[in-house]
Amino acid sequence: MGLRLRAGASLALGDAVATAADATDLRRVFDQLLVLARGLLAKVFEPADVRWRALGTIPKSGLVLRPEYGEYDALKRFQPAIPDDKEPAGCLCGRVITGAVTPHDCKLFGKTCTPINPIGPCMVSSEGSCAAHYAYGRFRDRAKLRRAS
Repeated sequence: MGLRLRAGASLALGDAVATAADATDLRRVFDQLLVLARGLLAKVFEPADVRWRALGTIPKSGLVLRPEYGEYDALKRFQPAIPDDKEPAGCLCGRVITGAVTPHDCKLFGKTCTPINPIGPCMVSSEGSCAAHYAYGRFRDRAKLRRAS
């Protein structure tokens, strides 16, 4: 354990003199912590069929609290109204997420669907695939190409 602590302290202090043995030991500690974390997750949560926006329900794709932890379940405690998951007319977000089409294949992209006025979930946050295409120049580059031809 002394070597592990020394290696951890060395990394925490920014010391670049970690040996191969330290790195191997750190990897072993990390692996042990990962097993512990997975065990804790399995103790508290269980796999469940979960509904994903624009994709529908995917079997065993999410985690829910086990019944013995039900008193901590916010959905049971507060019972919020969860609206139906319907893609807006013309929105191809579900197909964009799965890679079946690109954002440019959607007729709404860059026209009625923009980061200022998002229509589907892919444009809502900056991490969304359509928002990323729009923000990082792919939309502008394609528009320039259309004007040039």
